[in-house]
Amino acid sequence: MDNRTALVIVDVQDGIANVNDGVPDADRVKQAINSVLHLARQHNKHGPLNEDPKHKIEILFVQHDDNDPSDPLHRGKPTWELVFPPRQGIETERLISKNVGDMFISNPNLANSLRMQGITNLVFVGLQTDFCVRASILGAIASGFEASNIKLLQGTHSTYDNIVTGKSYVQIKEDVEKQMANIGVCLRDWKEFDFERDLSL
Repeated sequence: MDNRTALVIVDVQDGIANVNDGVPDADRVKQAINSVLHLARQHNKHGPLNEDPKHKIEILFVQHDDNDPSDPLHRGKPTWELVFPPRQGIETERLISKNVGDMFISNPNLANSLRMQGITNLVFVGLQTDFCVRASILGAIASGFEASNIKLLQGTHSTYDNIVTGKSYVQIKEDVEKQMANIGVCLRDWKEFDFERDLSL
């Protein structure tokens, strides 16, 4: 049985990833995600056995389409655009559209499609920690992916302060990471993460 990996880049869109009114650490998070994306692309181009599709990393660029025309992530707005779009003509890079937090609810056939490609490992980065990132990780588990085969890379996800609860974005990230760890999801600092070493690609 194949044991492929998908890098899932959740909702890194201009409306929530810009330096003016995006998440507080937008620049730092974008730099980290860009580094992880570069690692995945380099693996696909130069990695061992890179000619064999079974050893390539599938890169999923998730883009949220909000139904509210006033929302920055409403389809067609400049703020809806992806910061890191998939490259045209690259078979391992594809766009996944969604209109709710959980990418698997928006795309009922996605889980089976990934499994048919031999994908069992999921590596998550993106925005926002306490909404679409968490929802999509929980959706992956509900769709049959093993929590132990899911990684959330620390330093590559973020959110806003919560004015209702008074929690800062840093506290919220820590709370979600703790919740994910408690259900068996693996946390790794993105600076220490390596696709080939950590996932035996």
